[in-house]
Amino acid sequence: MLQIDFTKDLPEETRCECCQKLIPALDWGIGRCGPSEWMGICVVKCVKCNWVKIAAAGSDEQAHKQASYLRLKLIVQMGL
Repeated sequence: MLQIDFTKDLPEETRCECCQKLIPALDWGIGRCGPSEWMGICVVKCVKCNWVKIAAAGSDEQAHKQASYLRLKLIVQMGL
């Protein structure tokens, strides 16, 4: 799979689950997972109410598991 094929399906915006403010232009960190798969992590913080969300995505089941594991490590390190 090409990186562009993976990233075209990732959300570009979300809504804050607390105040419903639209959060545009999500900044996904993308990396390889094996020779042909991709994973992504996105940290989202609402500037209005400080709500934080960390999203994980993968181009296949194994890549999604790896991204979810990295997401969990990040949540623990951030103390969320």
